[in-house]
Amino acid sequence: MSETMRAMMIGVIILCASAGVYLYVMLLCHLCDVYERKKQAQRDAVERRRREDLQRALDQAEMRRRMEIERRKQLAEARRQAANGRNGGARHQTGWSRPAASART
Repeated sequence: MSETMRAMMIGVIILCASAGVYLYVMLLCHLCDVYERKKQAQRDAVERRRREDLQRALDQAEMRRRMEIERRKQLAEARRQAANGRNGGARHQTGWSRPAASART
């Protein structure tokens, strides 16, 4: 073989090896990206579940608070009615009026 053919063959081998190394590195980069996206999706799912659990707990606490307020209102109303019943139906005079419904929460 001539020197030119030998040099071309070595050049082609180097070119093929370089292309193979490039493709291998690109495959590794792609696999790393896929792995990172999968891990990020898992972290996002955990975070979403945590936020949902927190929101559910907040909603339950708010519901319990509202139920307690309503229970106290009913108890106070029952006491007022019982007091009015003992007074022979006379209104209980305290000197202050009951707040408007919109002001109560």
